[in-house]
Amino acid sequence: MGKTKVAMVLYTSGLEYDDRIRKEMLSISKHCPDVEFEVFAVTPKNIEEEGVTGYGVKYHLPYLKSRDKYASKTHVLAKAWDFYKTVKPKLKSFDVIWCADIETFLFPLLLKTKKALIWDLHELPTRFMNSGVMKRVFRYMEKRCNVIYHANGSRIDRLRELGMVTGKTPHIAIRNYPNANLSSTNVKPIAIAEKFYDWLADRKCIYLQGLVASDRRPFETVSAVMDTSDYCGVVVGGFPDEIKTRLIEKYGENNLKNRIFFAGKVPQLQTRNFIEKCRMGIVLYVMDCLNNIYCEPNRMFQTIMMGKPVIVGANPPMKELVEKYNVGKALNDDGGSIDDIRSAIEIIDYNYESLSNNTIVASAEISWESQEELLVNTFKQAINIDRK
Repeated sequence: MGKTKVAMVLYTSGLEYDDRIRKEMLSISKHCPDVEFEVFAVTPKNIEEEGVTGYGVKYHLPYLKSRDKYASKTHVLAKAWDFYKTVKPKLKSFDVIWCADIETFLFPLLLKTKKALIWDLHELPTRFMNSGVMKRVFRYMEKRCNVIYHANGSRIDRLRELGMVTGKTPHIAIRNYPNANLSSTNVKPIAIAEKFYDWLADRKCIYLQGLVASDRRPFETVSAVMDTSDYCGVVVGGFPDEIKTRLIEKYGENNLKNRIFFAGKVPQLQTRNFIEKCRMGIVLYVMDCLNNIYCEPNRMFQTIMMGKPVIVGANPPMKELVEKYNVGKALNDDGGSIDDIRSAIEIIDYNYESLSNNTIVASAEISWESQEELLVNTFKQAINIDRK
């Protein structure tokens, strides 16, 4: 028999940065050598491009006229339709269609096929949760899928409470845990990492990733680090210009540059090179929407896996994990107080040895490999189901 061909359809900020799909495809390929993936993706660069990812999976990026015609974040449905009709003809030769995240909803909604359909919801499908009509649309799509994956069980429970989980289609929680070998895998540092090492020297540092938007508390987080007496910080990923301007006004440009290193966006496999030089990490989400309340931050898991305690907000998935394993400090709210964050830094610093030792126990249970069997088995069951 030939290969079982799986089309991975998704929107992403970059294939080399999307750690979840990388782990999913590599895990299934490892345990199912007759399975072959190919990615069809929308990324920030709207150009026609084909190639192979750094982890060995073929990809195709289509050019979409709608993305040149309409401004960013407008006419979302028109752009989704353009992606659907552009990619649809290319899917005929595939046996399985794997749709990643909610933006790909037109595929489970419109694709007329008996091929196995997998929907991997990286976020809660909030646009389908606010009216009876949209809930019925979601249930229709649910019934057309062979399996629906979610980032954590709390999100499945929420959908079940709203009557959006019918019971016919399996809903499986696959958490975005890091690979077990994260702390031991040697990845040659890129130039910006080497520059960070020189800047850091022998100072104590806090790892800050994902501060790209105001709902991640970028101002409060960096201010708390700046207000400590002996810590500096490294920001991995984007950072809002207006927040940086506020910080410069508050602390001065030279002082900020001396205490906070802005690394910019780096490939996922490079993050360990920054985490290992840090003493702890901070992960905050403003609890102003369901996806933030039930957040599933990969960087929290990565930091713990690297043996570093974390400071998190009161968001249930983060707070429960940190308190269960005693691997850091959970705040009483979502991080609105600079003083509370700074106090948490001091608490971790004082109890550092015991908290760091606790990460060893936690690491065994929050590794990607700990749920690999569940992913592979549910995938195998899904592609063997004959949908009517």
